[in-house]
Amino acid sequence: MKSLLTDSRIETMMKAGHFGAVEYFVSNPIRLDQSWNSYKIASRHGYIPEDWGIWSDLIRLLDRCGRDIRSTRYICPTDLTTEHDKWLDKVTSAEEKHKSKEQLIRAKEEDFLKSKSCYFGIVISDKDIEVSVLDSIEACQAEGTAMHHCVLKCEYFAQEDSIVLSATTNPATA
Repeated sequence: MKSLLTDSRIETMMKAGHFGAVEYFVSNPIRLDQSWNSYKIASRHGYIPEDWGIWSDLIRLLDRCGRDIRSTRYICPTDLTTEHDKWLDKVTSAEEKHKSKEQLIRAKEEDFLKSKSCYFGIVISDKDIEVSVLDSIEACQAEGTAMHHCVLKCEYFAQEDSIVLSATTNPATA
C-alpha cells in the first residue's frame, strides 16, 4: 500500500490491471526506474509479458547492448525467454571478450616490464626538450591518446628491439 500511495507509477500499473507488474516492481524499484519508459510503450501496444522479472532483465540487457529500449521491436518480443537468452548470451560474450582482452594486456605488461625495465629512468634533456622512456603500458596509452597516434594499438611497446620515448618541453625552463 505504501508504494501505491507514494509512487504514481505503481498506481498507473494498478489501474491498467498489471498486478504481476505491481508485485514485481514493488519489490524491485530500481528495475522500475530502469524500465519505466519501456513499460509505458509496451503497455500502450498491449504487450503484457508472462514474466515481469525476465522482461525487466531483457530491458537491462538490451540497454547494455546499446539497443533502443523504446522500440517495440525489442521490448515486445513474441518469445520473451528466447529473446532474453539471446541478449544474455551477447552480453556474456562481450564481457568474456573484454575480460580476455584485459588478461592479455596484463600478460603483455609483465613481458614489457621484464624486457624494458633496464631502460626505465633514462632521461635525455637539453635546455628546451626532455626525452624520457615510457615505463608502463598505461603511459603508452596516455601518450597515444594525448598525441593522437597508435603507439598502443600497434603495440610498438611490445616489439623486442624498441623502446618508446616521450618528448616534452623541459619543465625546468617552462
